[in-house]
Amino acid sequence: MIRLLPTCLAVALAAAALPCQCYDGNAPGTLIGTGNDVLFAAQPLGFNFPMTMSAGSGLWTHVRVCTNGWLALTDSSGWTGNLDASSFVAPPFSQIYGSPGSVPRIAPFWGDLNVVQGNGGGVYVDSTSNAGVSTTITWSNVVDAGNQTQKSFQAELFANGEIEFRYSVGMNVNAGLPPKYVVVSAGNGQISSSPSDLF
Repeated sequence: MIRLLPTCLAVALAAAALPCQCYDGNAPGTLIGTGNDVLFAAQPLGFNFPMTMSAGSGLWTHVRVCTNGWLALTDSSGWTGNLDASSFVAPPFSQIYGSPGSVPRIAPFWGDLNVVQGNGGGVYVDSTSNAGVSTTITWSNVVDAGNQTQKSFQAELFANGEIEFRYSVGMNVNAGLPPKYVVVSAGNGQISSSPSDLF
């Protein structure tokens, strides 16, 4: 678990670092929806994404994206393991790594967010621009619950297991609301590293 700095940064979580860049404001791909506390239907990645220490085979073919800045890896059935509604908002620590059998969670900005349509707002998935190599999930023009300052961010998942997060310039954090988390968790009750606090 990493707390997010209120600044523009890109985080590459990989054995070999990827080029870091800020989110450029484009919302590529297909709009899958808007709303508050919504977990969308399974979206195909176009490849098997590997996640060690996760439940099942450890190879995941789909994602289920939540408006609250996170996604769950899943199979073609949309299975989410032991992921329940309490995971939709900024979670207690135990929800980050889940219980045995729970699916992996990846979150560029996990918190209580609202995704309002208009001005390009929405959650987008692009698995075709870099087909078979990577899939990009974009949360465009979202706001913290109770706040109207918009922010945008992305998670790009690569077929080789790398993950890159991108954030818009002026990415803001409302300190008066519940905490926000940057998370990569295998789920399955596994804690792969100690929490880091970037504040």
